[in-house]
Amino acid sequence: MDNLESLKLFILQLYRNSVKIFLAVVLLFGAQTAAAVQLFPLTDVRLTASPFLKAQTTNLQYLMALDPDKLLAPFRREAGFSVPVASYGNWESSGLDGHMGGHYLSALALMYGSTGDVQVLARLNYFVAELKKCQQAHHTGYLGGIPGELVHGRTLPMANSKQIIFLSMASGCPGITCTKPMRGCGTLIAMPAIRMRVGC
Repeated sequence: MDNLESLKLFILQLYRNSVKIFLAVVLLFGAQTAAAVQLFPLTDVRLTASPFLKAQTTNLQYLMALDPDKLLAPFRREAGFSVPVASYGNWESSGLDGHMGGHYLSALALMYGSTGDVQVLARLNYFVAELKKCQQAHHTGYLGGIPGELVHGRTLPMANSKQIIFLSMASGCPGITCTKPMRGCGTLIAMPAIRMRVGC
């Protein structure tokens, strides 16, 4: 065996040993600290003057600059309601409609939890109330803004996840878009203090 081969074997053995040591340390200390780490509500923390507060403020301004009626347009259209304003372009009007609306719901809930801003709460209440009207119009419990989903959506509430993805693809939409409104609702469900103030 030449020196190069010996060096390769040495490095390989050193790597294997370092991985074993790393895993042992993670397991040892991870088990001790895992019990000490606990989740806490966003409402328990407020940022003070810092780059983090500046970023949060910028995010808040962006969220409030978005037109909720444009984000609701795909949901209203698919629920059979009149649409007072057209939806945003690109993702919101090319077969992935409702995608941003789901993200927006999550973002409003998280922003309200992080800031307690009453304008965000008012926007969140409005958005949830309008989505609820759209959901009730489907008579199935389904909520979404994907074009043509009224046809496909009628079978989705009782479908399993594989069927949802298949039906979503049949309507020209990847399954991930269907989950955005569900994820937004899930954000609210995971935040009981905020959910109570939103009335859902």
